[in-house]
Amino acid sequence: MRRIQRVAENVTEQKRAGYALVFFAMLLLGIMAMAALVIDIGFARLTQRQMKQATDAAALEAIRKSDVETATSHVYAGRTAATDIGRRQAAADLVTALFDDDFDDSDDARSFGAGPAVDLSGGIELNDGFFASQQMSAPATPVYKPQLQLNTGDASDGDIVSAGTELTVRLQRNSSGGVAGVSSNGGTVPYLFGRGSLLASELKATGIGLTVTSTAEMHPVVRIGVRQRFGEVVVAGGIPFAVSRLVWEGLPVNLPTSVPLTIGSCGATSVVLTEIGQAAVLLPTPLMADGYVAVADSIGGTDRVIGFGWALIRPDPGNPANVQIVKHRDAEVSQTVAPENATARLSEAWTSLSELSDADRQTVIDANRSLTDPLVSPILNPEE
Repeated sequence: MRRIQRVAENVTEQKRAGYALVFFAMLLLGIMAMAALVIDIGFARLTQRQMKQATDAAALEAIRKSDVETATSHVYAGRTAATDIGRRQAAADLVTALFDDDFDDSDDARSFGAGPAVDLSGGIELNDGFFASQQMSAPATPVYKPQLQLNTGDASDGDIVSAGTELTVRLQRNSSGGVAGVSSNGGTVPYLFGRGSLLASELKATGIGLTVTSTAEMHPVVRIGVRQRFGEVVVAGGIPFAVSRLVWEGLPVNLPTSVPLTIGSCGATSVVLTEIGQAAVLLPTPLMADGYVAVADSIGGTDRVIGFGWALIRPDPGNPANVQIVKHRDAEVSQTVAPENATARLSEAWTSLSELSDADRQTVIDANRSLTDPLVSPILNPEE
């Protein structure tokens, strides 16, 4: 009797062992699915974030270089063909630098890049282009190193697309491929653990496709910094001079114009005016400088800064009571872009705006938005 009982117990244990194998096989599929969700999707989200940070920075950089040559950002150059190529190259160079550890793209010991790169080889072909049991290895450069194409023809699907007051930068990791001179592509982000899940074979073979875009738009500047020099390096910025809105909007473009030094027209200021909403007191004093000038208008009975322009100011050799003003702006556009030391974010001018009444504050903001020939600065489109 005892012998029969022991045999029955052994049979039961063997059955349980068989069940354990089945349960483990089923559990393994779930584990692979969870690993795919956590690791593969995590890789994709990290890659997307890295790409977005790069396109954001590149879009801002490209617009900032709209009116200067990249080597002399403190000097107004106008929107020449050389400047357009220069700003596109500046955006491309910035993306390259962001994904490098020592600003030398010939070597990268830390493998900074826009997501992982994996080589898959061999395997057994199943269906929909998917191969099982493939060998996975890391290439010599185990990450994607984007090299933006300049897209000077502004093809709609290019890496850099300029359209009026907007500029879009695009990075792609998908299966569509790139076009030399137009667009770059790092290929899809491959599934790793997801290859062992129940995901559709076509999706596992294709990988995870990503396309990231950032659009920067030009808006009137609301705050500037002071023009500075550090040895041979000059930083574009504000100079102690202000011009009335009436005079500023009436000045011809890039033509020396003699203007009387009066409180109602233009003149030096005791300090550099840096924010819209500040009170502007114009002194009948000449100045010799090239930089951002404040544009003032009467708000609530007080002359206040409503925006900024970029101009060359110098004494008038024919009349000491006047100054010559050269308003910088390309004849084919309606604004000049500040390459640095300026912002169009309204919150950055709140120190001065908060001191005004609600009515005066709104009047200043409206005047800033409607100013003709304003100095502008890029802001990222918040919808992207």
